[in-house]
Amino acid sequence: MLELKRKMSYNFYQREQLGFYPSFDEIPEKKQSHEFIEITFEYFKYYKNVYCWQQVSGPVIYGFIKRCGKELLDSLNKEAGVNAQIIKNCGGRTIFPLTYNSTYYILESYNNDF
Repeated sequence: MLELKRKMSYNFYQREQLGFYPSFDEIPEKKQSHEFIEITFEYFKYYKNVYCWQQVSGPVIYGFIKRCGKELLDSLNKEAGVNAQIIKNCGGRTIFPLTYNSTYYILESYNNDF
């Protein structure tokens, strides 16, 4: 079992209204309305030749702010020396990359308008 941890930031005001949309930065900067949380991801085989990182700790992630999903996936893959294509939340829903028919895609579009 391969698990990696990442420090992520989130806006605690938006979390109460829209859900948990953490941001990933290599060197996070403290912002007045942001808090930090450590989240663990586990690497596993999802389907045939498709590999995945799944969130195994922290509040359920609804999606990511802007390019943070890709940055997180690249960071996890680089450290582990693997090539996962998907990130799932602890509920098993795909949160990166999003499909157009995903409710998370609609929520992410709404959240990124702010």
